[in-house]
Amino acid sequence: MAALTSLDGFRQNLQNLMSASDGVIRSVETLTTEGNSAVAQLYKAQDLLQETLHNELASRGFAVVADEVRTPASRTQTSTEEIRRIIQELQHNTKAAVDQMTAGQTRARDCIDSAVKASTSLTDINEEVERIVGMNTQIASAAVQQHAVSEDINRNVIEIRNGSMTLMQGVEDNEVTADELSLLAGELRTVVARFKW
Repeated sequence: MAALTSLDGFRQNLQNLMSASDGVIRSVETLTTEGNSAVAQLYKAQDLLQETLHNELASRGFAVVADEVRTPASRTQTSTEEIRRIIQELQHNTKAAVDQMTAGQTRARDCIDSAVKASTSLTDINEEVERIVGMNTQIASAAVQQHAVSEDINRNVIEIRNGSMTLMQGVEDNEVTADELSLLAGELRTVVARFKW
């Protein structure tokens, strides 16, 4: 029974871990979505910057504005590319983490399934052991009853033997009595024969 309790606790811990990893996966997915949104906003800002630069160039003259805008635009372009690279790397790492968590959840589910099967098997084994113990109890009870019946039969056989011996003794006594009666009858005939003459 302790093993069944341990398996139930293990299964509960795995289910808690899976629920927690579901939360992490949702958070990572939200972070990925927000990262994609940030990249889209950066591209939008870059487009607005280019449009502003184009408008400035048209209104003030290309050479003046070009020098003023070239360095910040170059830095903005570089920063945008660096941010995009970082976000892509973050997205890649996030996807790898989600994949690992999903694989971990699959292994945890398999582990829970195995624990449930083991728990069911242990329950079945426990029921079989209890059934065998019950059968052993019945067998022991039947053996006690059989012993009592054997004792009764043994007592009856002894009584029959004693009765037979008593009967045999009676038969022997009757035989002696019959012999004595036969002798007496012979003597009686002799006596009666004397009176006839």
